[in-house]
Amino acid sequence: MSHALLLSAGLGTRLRPYTDILPKPAIPFFNIPMAGFSFYYAKLSGVSHFHINTHHLPQAVKSAYQNLSSPETTLSFFHENTLMGSGGALWGFKETLGSQNSFLLVNSDSIFLSPSKNELSELAKSHKNSEALASVLLMPFPDDNTDRSACWVDDNSQVVTFGTSCSHPTARPFHYCGAMALSSRAYNYLPEGASNILYDVLLPAKQRGEKINALISPSLFWHETGNIKDYFKATDYLVTQLDTNSPLGQELFLVLKSFHNDMEIKTTPSNALVIGSKDLLKNLDSNKLNFKNYFIAGNNVSVSGSGILDRVIVNEGVRLELKETLAHELILK
Repeated sequence: MSHALLLSAGLGTRLRPYTDILPKPAIPFFNIPMAGFSFYYAKLSGVSHFHINTHHLPQAVKSAYQNLSSPETTLSFFHENTLMGSGGALWGFKETLGSQNSFLLVNSDSIFLSPSKNELSELAKSHKNSEALASVLLMPFPDDNTDRSACWVDDNSQVVTFGTSCSHPTARPFHYCGAMALSSRAYNYLPEGASNILYDVLLPAKQRGEKINALISPSLFWHETGNIKDYFKATDYLVTQLDTNSPLGQELFLVLKSFHNDMEIKTTPSNALVIGSKDLLKNLDSNKLNFKNYFIAGNNVSVSGSGILDRVIVNEGVRLELKETLAHELILK
């Protein structure tokens, strides 16, 4: 599969006021844009043509992808004057995607890591060998709360329905990870205007006899980042994985390093992790700066002044003048 549509037009309302400054796909997670995770695994699976829809702060979305891109990848953008949803976004790329046998459809703000195998490759492969309209990437719910919308799957790995409940006797609920392989046949079921890919496209198509395959991955790491509490919860957990050099930490390091070749990780005398460019780490004045837990910086960040940095993430290009303690902060500009 050489084409992917990365859904990038959302408002990110739960992450305000940060998304008033940057759109969610461009918000840094560690030191790369959130979109970098889906971009990395899609590219690794063989995608070379990336299609991106925009709406909120479109220039910042474009800039984020241009920074992630490389000579072997192409980018195409379609701006939505009104939000079209996860299904309606397909209309902007009908001429290109409609001519493909199938393509990937991925949420650009999905933070997932696949330490044992590339799940998007597996998804594309399994879909190619089937006649299904779609193949969706699922995992067990990351917590015990299943009173939420789920993808219900029967014993034959077929999706039965989407929603909070299901009457099928053997169907079990799974969490949708924000990625699917989709046949271009989906355009036959796509309603005009805005729509939801699950409820307005796949579900009606299933009721008309189409199959929706489920690829369930128990080992996939996925974490909610829709609000700032969950954003830091995900960061805290993955910093621990980096610190212990676990398989998940090693995978995260590979993803980050693929976009920042000069990135280094340093452990301070206080056992804090400092992540940033080689130049930044070399020029940090340890006599004036104290670190707790972690400090993560994007490219071209400079830090001056004195004080304590505790659980701080700084976006690329920021000039940070420290005059006091900064704790539990995401600094975008």
